Amino acid sequence: MITRKLALVVISDVVESCAIIVLRGTWGKMRREKTKWLELKIRSLNKMLFKF
Repeated sequence: MITRKLALVVISDVVESCAIIVLRGTWGKMRREKTKWLELKIRSLNKMLFKF
């Protein structure tokens, strides 16, 4: 149960971060950097989820 709670917290954090990026954002020249950051965030999320 702890792992499920942790996963939900991490997922909600990622979703919140995505929402902030989208709301903040001019998706011009920053777009590539943001998607790179998002990929890193998702990759770290996957590592955390599949570690258990």
